[in-house]
Amino acid sequence: MKGYILFVFTFLLLFSARGEEPGQKELLKKEVDEYIRRAHQSTYADPVKAVSYSNTAILKAELSGDANLICLSLLALGRSYINLGSFDMGFEAFYNALDKCPADNKGLLAEIHVNISYLYISLGDVKKAFQFVDKGLEYFWELQDSSGIARCYNAKGLAYERSENNPKAEECFKYALKINRELNDSKNVAANLNNLGLLEENPDEKIKWLEEAVQINRSLGANWSLAENYNNLATQYFNKRDYNKALEWLQNAFILANNLSAKELICDNYRYQTWVYNALGNYKKAYECMQSLYEIEKVMLSERKIREIELNVADRRFKSQQQELNLKQKELKIKGLQRDMSVMLAIGLGILLCLSFVVWRVRQRRKLILLEATQKIEAQQKEMMQLQLEKTEKERENVQIELEHSKKELTNFACYVRSKNELIEKIKSMIKESYKEAKPDVKAQLKTINAFITQYQNKEDNLGSLITEIDRINAEFVVRLTEAHPDLSKNEKQLASLLRIDFTTKEIALLVGSTPKTVNMARYRLRKKLGLETDEGLNEYMKKM
Repeated sequence: MKGYILFVFTFLLLFSARGEEPGQKELLKKEVDEYIRRAHQSTYADPVKAVSYSNTAILKAELSGDANLICLSLLALGRSYINLGSFDMGFEAFYNALDKCPADNKGLLAEIHVNISYLYISLGDVKKAFQFVDKGLEYFWELQDSSGIARCYNAKGLAYERSENNPKAEECFKYALKINRELNDSKNVAANLNNLGLLEENPDEKIKWLEEAVQINRSLGANWSLAENYNNLATQYFNKRDYNKALEWLQNAFILANNLSAKELICDNYRYQTWVYNALGNYKKAYECMQSLYEIEKVMLSERKIREIELNVADRRFKSQQQELNLKQKELKIKGLQRDMSVMLAIGLGILLCLSFVVWRVRQRRKLILLEATQKIEAQQKEMMQLQLEKTEKERENVQIELEHSKKELTNFACYVRSKNELIEKIKSMIKESYKEAKPDVKAQLKTINAFITQYQNKEDNLGSLITEIDRINAEFVVRLTEAHPDLSKNEKQLASLLRIDFTTKEIALLVGSTPKTVNMARYRLRKKLGLETDEGLNEYMKKM
């Protein structure tokens, strides 16, 4: 009787809650849609506001319990963070959306995959970018979504451009442009035109496309896209060797990007300024821009953080599978108890003659169920092992990326030392030229300055610090190499360390202050000492060790 009353009470509660829930959910949905709309409007004009609107949308979407709304809010948040240059935050938002997205919502899954591909393109990981964009394209073709297909081809074009396959990139951009013109989608038409302006060939043609994109973005009030157009216009004028015009566009782009706090655009702007000032011979200004670029990239391109987020995502999936397995095991125990109670009741109500038959049937059924349960558990364990393998692979990739990052830092530092030495040599030659026309007392002063510069130059130990840093990074590797080949000299071990982190012949020559020809001879002697065949690569041998 008590059980019956409890059942009726629960039914009434559910019925009364259902009467209020649809109205509340509908109201929350409208509020979430409004905040997402505001976030999209502010994404390119004011990314900071867009982040605020997106976070509000996420809070309200979680109250509604609608997984689709939560994913859409996370997508808006990810785009906003990317436009601010916070790639790690954008990465986390997109992966959270991918985890929470319902499997039957293919349109939303496609959008998430395309956005993640754009993020990997920005990070220079073209392989991962193609994996995600191809999956998104597969969903959009299945849905016959022309706009989504155009976005995918635009992303593929950017990936090809990053891998320096310009003909393929132009083909993809033009295909996306054709679709967007047919759809009369001016915003995406401007995006395609801007991306076509990234390519180097035929600068006059690219300038016309970029000018059309500028007109569209001005009419839409899309300041972020407008700043990107100005940056690309500057690169095309740089290709035409019209450096004053290039600087003018770069100045316009910097003002907009700085107002938007768009780190990625500011980063590109400093990079292009370095090119122009270097071409104009203004090495001091070029160095200042390069230094500013380096400082922003240190903050923005925190690949280690992003790889940690990837590992966290893998951990969450692994723990989710583990939790699901535990729940299933508990369900099996509960079902086992229920079956036992049913069997006991059947035994109490059954006839004595049927008892043995009933027990036999129950045991058979339990064996089959336990067999199925065991098979399910084994399948879950295999999935857990696969996730563990994926996690290990990501950790290995993280180590490789750290090596690449170290290489970039060392190369940039070597370039800085070399450029500073060239500048000092130029100042010395200018002082020597002044000897001819200077008065005796001025001439003596100039000689004193020249001697002081030479003394400073001789005392400089930047390259020594750089080589010490390389030795620190490769300390464990050098120990293993020495154990395998004890007859190698110090210089040969140093060359092996540089080859291990994929330094080219030119980069090695720059670091050790030698010529590429001398480095090639050293490589030949090292290969001979190691006893390697002609077709076996030195770099691969070092990495295996």
